[in-house]
Amino acid sequence: NQFLLAEEKNKAIILTMNRPKVMNCLNFDLLYALRDQIDALHCRSNIRTVIITGAGKKSFCAGADLKERATLTQGEVKKFIITIRNLLTSIQNLPIPVISAVNGIALGGGTEVALASDIRIASKNASMGLTETKLAIIPGGGGTQRLPRIIGVAKAKELIFTGRRVDAKEALAIGLVNKITTP
Repeated sequence: NQFLLAEEKNKAIILTMNRPKVMNCLNFDLLYALRDQIDALHCRSNIRTVIITGAGKKSFCAGADLKERATLTQGEVKKFIITIRNLLTSIQNLPIPVISAVNGIALGGGTEVALASDIRIASKNASMGLTETKLAIIPGGGGTQRLPRIIGVAKAKELIFTGRRVDAKEALAIGLVNKITTP
């Protein structure tokens, strides 16, 4: 699939969201490609870990594709939210470790993908946040539940209510990521 690259090596699979020109934003095509890969992994015994990352040097995933979203009907928006919510639950429920390699910007749905993973490793240039409130919407993919479980209720409320981004150093300090690496 052109929207999602899958590379297997050493009993691991690297899933690379491949829409670098639009900062790996999530559209239906990318969501469906991710869903199909994750669903298949639930049944595979030869893969021991999953690494999710984004193509290019700028972005892990900048969230929902707002240009696509602007063309969607109310029903299609609801379908999009249900699709991402189900995908993230499926990632969280994989019986093998899932690592998000956050290279660059991870906003909204991008941060939610990372939150659904077991381990989050950020490059020094990472920037993360549930920035939806700046668009007068709420994180729809489960971030409002996962973020407080990972970093605590008070800090999660601050980040969600303000829509503030955190850099890699702050993400490590608050427990949002497990480790920082070079890009």
